[in-house]
Amino acid sequence: MRTCVICGEPVAADEKRCTACGFPAEEMRFFSAEHCRTWMKETVEPYRRTYSSQSGIRALREEVAQLREQSEILQQALLKAYRQSEALQREISVLRERTGQFEQMRQSLYALYTLSHGTKWELGHVTLEEGQTEYTVKAGVQAIGDETFADCFGLERVTMPDSVIHIGSNAFLRCHFLTDVTIPQGVLGIGNGAFCECSRLAHVTLPDSVIRIGEGAFQKCESLTQIVIPRNVVYIEDDTFSDCGKLKRVILPDGIVRIGEGAFYSCESLEEIRIPRGVSVIGTWAFAWCGALTRIVLPDTIKTIEDKAFSGVKATVYYPKHCAGAPWVGQSYRGNLTWVAM
Repeated sequence: MRTCVICGEPVAADEKRCTACGFPAEEMRFFSAEHCRTWMKETVEPYRRTYSSQSGIRALREEVAQLREQSEILQQALLKAYRQSEALQREISVLRERTGQFEQMRQSLYALYTLSHGTKWELGHVTLEEGQTEYTVKAGVQAIGDETFADCFGLERVTMPDSVIHIGSNAFLRCHFLTDVTIPQGVLGIGNGAFCECSRLAHVTLPDSVIRIGEGAFQKCESLTQIVIPRNVVYIEDDTFSDCGKLKRVILPDGIVRIGEGAFYSCESLEEIRIPRGVSVIGTWAFAWCGALTRIVLPDTIKTIEDKAFSGVKATVYYPKHCAGAPWVGQSYRGNLTWVAM
């Protein structure tokens, strides 16, 4: 059997070209040594160089392809490791948050135990002296009683100690000159109407320890501009922030399950509201007559939006696109709403 002069591969007798490199394999008849050298120089050597070059290119391409494949495998492994790292970081974050919640729950339970089994230090009704504008609650007081400062028109500032764990109903009712309130860490509950009609109250700081804000607690606080709801609050009670005409920004935490009737009724400066995941019910009149409200973002946990919830509101409602068939999507709720899937 013949062999190819270029690649050395065997060539069958009936083949006219080498199947490996394609070089013509017919028998050559040389008339002289010079003829043979000329054929080698002009035909064989150029073809051999071309074949060698192409073989090198093919080998290089194969090597590049292998490297690319290995690179893709490495990238996938790195991406998987990164995702696992992200998931681990999220789990660590959740565990830290739960640890903080458990510690806060422990402190809250201890405070409740103190109230039920120990001496209840409750501040009763306070009468301010003429010209008095500030009041400091004594250390050790655990509760600001119902109507303690009600109708103290001249009260501008009150300082509460860390021992306070409850603020009673109507505790600061109609304290029209009260401008700034910092509620201490450890307070668990704020009673119904606690700061109702505090018309000059512009700043309120609510600690994470708060688990309940009563009905109408900040109703008609006409100067209040911003409120951050603590993460342990589950319900936004009825009329909690109704008629807060300057309330422009509200931050609601995950975990809230219901927004009560008239909760933000006639908050005329509120421009945007993001309902957190977890909320299943938005009550009647909840955001009615919020004239500046133009953007509403709803979660997929919504089950019920009650009638008149957005009465008098002209806004764009953004909702998860997979909720397109939900019964609450596309309704007007007595307002003028444009529904957009996202």
